[in-house]
Amino acid sequence: MDTNIERFLNNEMNKEERALFIKEMNTNEELKEAVEIYKEMQVIYNDADWNIETSSLKHPKIDRSLAFLRSEKGKNIKNTIAEEAEIYFSQKHTPLRIRKFILTAGSIAAIFIIGFFLLKTNETNIDLYAEFKNDWKELPSLTLRGNTNDFTSIETLFRQKKYKKSLLLLETHKQKTTSSLDPQLLLYEGILNLELNKKEEAVRIFKELLLKDTLDAFKAHWYLALSYLKTNNLTLAKQELQIIINDPKNFKDKEAKELLAQLKRK
Repeated sequence: MDTNIERFLNNEMNKEERALFIKEMNTNEELKEAVEIYKEMQVIYNDADWNIETSSLKHPKIDRSLAFLRSEKGKNIKNTIAEEAEIYFSQKHTPLRIRKFILTAGSIAAIFIIGFFLLKTNETNIDLYAEFKNDWKELPSLTLRGNTNDFTSIETLFRQKKYKKSLLLLETHKQKTTSSLDPQLLLYEGILNLELNKKEEAVRIFKELLLKDTLDAFKAHWYLALSYLKTNNLTLAKQELQIIINDPKNFKDKEAKELLAQLKRK
């Protein structure tokens, strides 16, 4: 576990360190997600009964691990660990209280090992997502468009990675206008939802952009590819990247080739 995350969750930070850590979490979605994962893993570690059928954990990464253990194959792994350990410790005349603790720890180890490989795969995709989004440096500036005050504030908050505030202002702007949303604002809206892990909404927005009759519409393939990459849907990510590659004039053609090559090695 990351030392700072562990110290934060165990309340081992002083007041100043904790305030700085919380401030960083508010602007760093990946750190916030990591804290949520570690916090939920602690629930597993501290659950002496380890009842995966009634688990209230909600994080999708951990949920995938638990879903595997709920399957027939997963249950067989858990039962095998329990049966073999029970036989071993009964032969060693280990006290019941200690045996229960060790058997529970063995079950937790099964979750952790399986979960580790599931999470490791996804982390690789998240790393690729972070690399190829390139802090969204290619996004067009909004400062010279339409409603200067709203647009400038949306972009400023976005560049400061204050994604929630930026999206809230963008949605407020949408409510004030009767015309369809500017395609460049659609780009920002989609990316803001993506960064806030509202992935299905991000995909919907980029598909909407794809139907627009503007120069920005074809860019949607790149952003859809990144959306699918972040959701770990590599099949659809590869499809979008291939569409880009099929026409060398498409947006992000070079990056699409590089990313697709990396995904094909998975």
